[in-house]
Amino acid sequence: MSQKPYIWITSLGQTFYENLNAYWAFCEKTYAKPERLVIFHAREITDPLQDLSKALQIVSKEYFVKEDIYIQTIPFDDENIHSFCENVTTVFKEAEKNKTNIVLDISPTTWSFVPVFFVNLSKQFQKSIKSILYLQYANHLMREKPYPLIPVNSLTLNNLITDIH
Repeated sequence: MSQKPYIWITSLGQTFYENLNAYWAFCEKTYAKPERLVIFHAREITDPLQDLSKALQIVSKEYFVKEDIYIQTIPFDDENIHSFCENVTTVFKEAEKNKTNIVLDISPTTWSFVPVFFVNLSKQFQKSIKSILYLQYANHLMREKPYPLIPVNSLTLNNLITDIH
């Protein structure tokens, strides 16, 4: 990945480590510093956000930055797909306008429409989308473990743009 600024975009998953591990693996693999992190989450699910933000800061500081990374959390009504789509489209348009790359993480287990919409929208913003990532676990129980405690042969960080043909 080039050193051009990028935005890490994801949605809040069912487990804490689903969100942290994909970011952690990407940082370890690329050492590419994000301009900011964007986490979409269901409006009523906010409890994990504070701990997740702290953990993302710790990982970021370990790899490339000493100051805090800007983490933007965007709530959505999980019963209103149109509102979610508008919010995501706004973030994508802003990135395109600012010529900022997007790294899209679809790893977290979430509502089925979220990753589908992310991938579908990425077609419209091909110039900005540099990676669509999916962290694949050998066993679903590993989704509840921190990245360093998972055997390396049990994880695959897939870039759906470059790795899947």
